[in-house]
Amino acid sequence: METMHNSSTGVMSNSSIFAMAAESHKPIYSGGTPLYDPISILLVQALLIILLSRALHFILHRLFKSPIVVSEVLAGMILGSGLNDKTYTESIWSLESTKLLYTVSQFGIVLFVFVNGLELDASLLFKAKKTVVITGLAVFLLPLFAAIGVSWYLYTILGDITITPYAVEKGPFIFYTAFCMAVTGLPVVNRMLANSKLFNTAAGDLSAQITNFNALISWLVLMYLIPYAENSRYPLYALGIFGTLIGLFVVSWWFLHKTMAIISHMGTVSESLSQLAVLLTFCIVFLFSWFTQAMGANAIFGALLIGLVTPHDHQFAIKIAEKMEDILMILFVPLYFGLIGWFTNIAFYR
Repeated sequence: METMHNSSTGVMSNSSIFAMAAESHKPIYSGGTPLYDPISILLVQALLIILLSRALHFILHRLFKSPIVVSEVLAGMILGSGLNDKTYTESIWSLESTKLLYTVSQFGIVLFVFVNGLELDASLLFKAKKTVVITGLAVFLLPLFAAIGVSWYLYTILGDITITPYAVEKGPFIFYTAFCMAVTGLPVVNRMLANSKLFNTAAGDLSAQITNFNALISWLVLMYLIPYAENSRYPLYALGIFGTLIGLFVVSWWFLHKTMAIISHMGTVSESLSQLAVLLTFCIVFLFSWFTQAMGANAIFGALLIGLVTPHDHQFAIKIAEKMEDILMILFVPLYFGLIGWFTNIAFYR
């Protein structure tokens, strides 16, 4: 196919771009394949993960009362294995075809962590008493030390076998795996308290404060572990990123808190959310998420910061979380955990 190209600017003309798009999106009746372009593959991948995870959850929840995240990871493992069908694996679940799925799932997790930040009331952390601090540290550190021993044993078994083509070094593997075992899921605990009708009680208030404090400690540790895992040979580099992010959080806390207070007040003047307030909120979320990603940490920390500084004295944070929760829990979160399951090498466990 002949294409037009401007040699002076190095930019292809619009006509050639549209021609390439038409060629790559050739319909079935013109000799094309239904899984040729990335969007078609993404839609099929998302459909398979969501439907299979829901079907597995329907069965496993009735039998074992397991949470849906187990079914999502298991669905990814089943789909990733391809049931020993090479044609199916190469057409839908090849490493190349999952790049767009990975990007979409990561974008969804950024928004999911932002909602988690909205659900975490930072004002409770500043009111933490001695009992809350001691209990919160114990709840985090005791499982962490136990998980380090388990992770050490797992590494001696696995050796340099990983779920990716790249070998994982001993230090990052042990600490990152131990952290994943020890961390307490804030949304899970909050849902358990709500289902048990313990909110607004003395026990529920104490549990919420301990969980919030534990979540803060967990995120601080994770802020160091992610750059450390990516640059394990230069621990000072990871420490520098960690210090920069902490400095950013401290310096920007007051400014962002005041800014989000104005936006949240503007967004709750009427009964419905103001589109301008929501637009400004997401612009700030994306800006700080981009900054933390560019710093070498992860975009989720910028999203978490904006969620934390959003005031809870208005209904703005609650309304945004309620509007986003369904689309995140039904679509984006299953894609993320399903992709984690897809990366799991089932053949290793045979």
